[in-house]
Amino acid sequence: MVPAKNEYREFLFLRLQEAKQALENLGSNGATMGNVNKSKFESMELVAPTHDLLVGFHRLTKPMFKSILLHSRQIQNLRRTRDLLLPRLLSGQIDVTKLDDYEETLS
Repeated sequence: MVPAKNEYREFLFLRLQEAKQALENLGSNGATMGNVNKSKFESMELVAPTHDLLVGFHRLTKPMFKSILLHSRQIQNLRRTRDLLLPRLLSGQIDVTKLDDYEETLS
């Protein structure tokens, strides 16, 4: 789904997230994975604020969404680092006995 204007992105994301259950119900047909066809999707009603209100909402929430994205990427990077280092630490490939000496030199 592509919003008509970039200023509508955050509102649309949050609105669709809120409508997740309704979307899942539209797509439920007994199959393992639900499928919402175009006509079912178009039948959903969406209350839309005025353009000015959406632009104001966009200005307010865009920095928050950027921060969430940045932190999500940092979390992914930290998880990859953990997954790379933890097996090496547990197997003894990385020596941590000298870390105390290193920390003392930093102080």
